[in-house]
Amino acid sequence: MTMDTTGAMIATTGGYTITALTLPEELASRMDVLVDKAVGTTLRDNAVKEIIMEGVKSYMEGKRTAQQAARDIDDKVRLFLSE
Repeated sequence: MTMDTTGAMIATTGGYTITALTLPEELASRMDVLVDKAVGTTLRDNAVKEIIMEGVKSYMEGKRTAQQAARDIDDKVRLFLSE
């Protein structure tokens, strides 16, 4: 990670550059609660992993909103698992 002239943190990963923005205090507190409750998992099915990565990519490229990408991922994974 690097810092730009405004003090924002910049990360580059997987060919994508992400600029971190400061969150409002209330949202930051809510996010801290979510992070504390998060449980890690390992994806063992490459097809599901590819579906997720495709959805994330469409969001990162600005082709879909976060909600649209999440809905696409959910729909495709449900379809894949039901087959």
